[in-house]
Amino acid sequence: NTVNQLQSKDGIIFNMLVENQKPEIRVLKLNNGEEVIAQVKSRSDSGLSVEKPYILVATQKGAQFSPFLLMGDLDASVLIYTRNIIAECRPSKDFLEGYERAISPIVLAPPGMKV
Repeated sequence: NTVNQLQSKDGIIFNMLVENQKPEIRVLKLNNGEEVIAQVKSRSDSGLSVEKPYILVATQKGAQFSPFLLMGDLDASVLIYTRNIIAECRPSKDFLEGYERAISPIVLAPPGMKV
């Protein structure tokens, strides 16, 4: 958290607390066996509202992150119903880093590429 100071026309100084929270990223094990990693935006009795839900898929290059809903709007929230979640935890450091690379709009140049 940071504190921003604003000064009014009258010279009054206001301190504003600004929250710099990282999104809550969780791994969800679903009752069909899938594991989803996503940013949890809110919780209710019905389920979790998440953004950027991804799963791991096997490819010729090894495991890669893929959107959970291939035909869904990648910027929209997704509701995952509580009745379908059998476990929830923090992601391991390696998977968290891979997930953050997968959802990042920044594309890194391959090693050895001259820029």
